[in-house]
Amino acid sequence: MVRYDAGNGAPYVDTCLVGVRIVGQERWTVLPVPVMVIPADPVPTLVSASIEVAPGETSAFDLAGMVTWPPGAVARAVDIATSHTGTLFDVSRRGTVVTVTARDDAPPGRAESVSVSLASHPETRPMVLSLVVGPAPSELPKGGTVVQRCSQASGDGCLITVSGARGEVNPLPGTPLEVVDVTASDDCPAVDFAVAGPGTVRASWSADAPGGVCDAVFSVRDAQGRVSAAERSGTISLDLQGFPRGAAALTQTAYGDGTLTLAVDPGAAAGAYPALTGFDILAGSTRVATCTASGVCAPLTGLANGDKVTYTAYAVNAVGRSRDAASVTAWAYAPPHRRGWCRGHPP
Repeated sequence: MVRYDAGNGAPYVDTCLVGVRIVGQERWTVLPVPVMVIPADPVPTLVSASIEVAPGETSAFDLAGMVTWPPGAVARAVDIATSHTGTLFDVSRRGTVVTVTARDDAPPGRAESVSVSLASHPETRPMVLSLVVGPAPSELPKGGTVVQRCSQASGDGCLITVSGARGEVNPLPGTPLEVVDVTASDDCPAVDFAVAGPGTVRASWSADAPGGVCDAVFSVRDAQGRVSAAERSGTISLDLQGFPRGAAALTQTAYGDGTLTLAVDPGAAAGAYPALTGFDILAGSTRVATCTASGVCAPLTGLANGDKVTYTAYAVNAVGRSRDAASVTAWAYAPPHRRGWCRGHPP
């Protein structure tokens, strides 16, 4: 008998020599008969494996498929150990199943590995589960459409969130798109746009900027570093609520006994956005009258004749009062009564 041993715990082959003779013949023939002997405690082996996962995608793999047993041996429960320390994939495990997620910024074609061993059979040679980054999504990023209202009453600028805007296309939604540049149109020269953060833009304006609708376009970048092309740029429509301009002039148009009447020339204030609602007339810091948007003012009454007072007219809209104003010094006046004339005739 000749024994061929494949290793500790592995099956081996015994070759038995059997003599046979055909009836009627005198000579015996010796035939080798191989006999497979299965150990009582077989040792499993591990085979390598590989999976491909595209950026942002998740795949599950059963590690039990890497465990093989000798021919004829009955599979048994084993204790599988794993180790992964890479940066391209997030790997978690539940039982024999590992869940692999390729990170959004993982470069396609790059690879890492999970070391797999059998804690229950330390004599088994460890193998690896190769993790390969698949191709990135073919769809390119696209910026969304943002409409935002800001008011000069809140300061000299406002922040606009553009990440996640309506109409945005993010091929790798696990990572927000990052705004990389913004360009203002020519419709509002007194308003500037600038990148303020990964997902925000800041609009700022000068003190004398008129209100109005200002537009801008912006580009975004996805986790794979791809920047939206011109036709896939995002758009911003800024509805800037501005203070009105100051009135052109304030004049006294009439006077009377204890009364006077003022009138406002709206000038540039007539083009206010939001629309002009009227004018406040102040004497010192006290509002004493209001005028219509066209500048028509009701008479002031109860005044002391001859007392000169400086009146100031501020344009007003939904945002507030204009920063500039027009002034005039005016007073009430009671003209003397006209006396009758007598004609005399000589005697």
